[in-house]
Amino acid sequence: MKTKILILLLLILFNTTISALTFNITLLNDGIDHNPGDGICEVSVGSDQCTLRAAVMEANALGGLQTIELGPFVYELTLLGEDDTAIAGDLDVTFGDISINGSGFDTVINGNGNNRLFEVFNGRSLKLSNLTLTGGRAATASHNGGGAIQIINTGTQLFTDHVIITNNSANTGGGLFASHGTDINIYNTTFIDNDTEDLGFTNIWGPAIYCVGCEMFITKSIFTSNDMGGNAIEITGNGYLAMTNSTMTDNQGGGIRTSNGSAKIRFSTFVSGSGPNFSHYSFDDTHVVDIGSSILQTLEDNFLNNCIGGDKPISSGYNIVSDSSCEFSAVGDSEMTDALLADITDNGGPTETYLPDVSSPAIDWVPVNLCISAQNNALKLDQRGKFRPDGEFCDSGAVELNLDVIFRDHFEFTE
Repeated sequence: MKTKILILLLLILFNTTISALTFNITLLNDGIDHNPGDGICEVSVGSDQCTLRAAVMEANALGGLQTIELGPFVYELTLLGEDDTAIAGDLDVTFGDISINGSGFDTVINGNGNNRLFEVFNGRSLKLSNLTLTGGRAATASHNGGGAIQIINTGTQLFTDHVIITNNSANTGGGLFASHGTDINIYNTTFIDNDTEDLGFTNIWGPAIYCVGCEMFITKSIFTSNDMGGNAIEITGNGYLAMTNSTMTDNQGGGIRTSNGSAKIRFSTFVSGSGPNFSHYSFDDTHVVDIGSSILQTLEDNFLNNCIGGDKPISSGYNIVSDSSCEFSAVGDSEMTDALLADITDNGGPTETYLPDVSSPAIDWVPVNLCISAQNNALKLDQRGKFRPDGEFCDSGAVELNLDVIFRDHFEFTE
């Protein structure tokens, strides 16, 4: 009996080891795996040459959690076609839960405008960290959602951390398309210069993200210069967004549009010179956009409103708003007020941010007991990863201005 138990334990240990592997990519060009499921990533027998596509195929065949490690290089997807096995076209995540780790933003996965980069479905998960996604395109009649990533089917999950998603295109969701029941977690991520393409027979929405019925959590991220197809993020079909410590700026159609979708925004900064920061439509009056401790700014002389649509967002207070279009009147709201932001730049952290001027009305504006994220957690950091609060109160918006105590009352000692 003891011998049988020992053999059983060894078999369990062996199977666990096989099902949790790490694949190190050695080839930059595209190519399929020779024998998916044998635990060896190689494009031909005995070559020890592993491509990104081959590693994804191997991970799918093995199932379970698999890890792929990429160096600081450009990995190109060049095998054309459309299927759901990762043999051609995009990289399909079908049966494995795959984690792909780069070595920084100079790790690049490039679709060269030929294919979408990733499609995740069947309740699986994809985690991406420390890399750049670019050149993805999904703009054909049968392949039109999510230029960089499409995530579908209930229970399917996506995680991004320290990722740049740039220069991708699709009919809907230039950067990301997420469907009903999917779970999206976006951290320290930049969506920049993504767009939508008009195919002539469907709507073009969401140059950065199109979410239909998804649940999405965005933290310490930025959306900038995403063009065409309306607001950068489109939420519809009972979708939900919780956003904290994030920035939306310079998107051609504006910031966030909710059409029978809901959102909760905390400690974020919205600056637009070409479209509304919020467009909210709840056709049965059950969907709510709740904004608190945030900055909403439209640029001067552009005659823009921060808020448009058939419905208005509600305020949880302590918002600094450049006009009265949102009709905020909760405690701490300050409408028709310039937040006095410096130009957007690298102020530390993985994304660019707007730093408030030392005389900004956003500074020390939010009582510390209300320094709460959109997920109802105590907020200890800003978008850059700097401590909140700096003083007795938190600053409204995505960034906490870390003043030395001697400057807190705008008094400077000089010798």
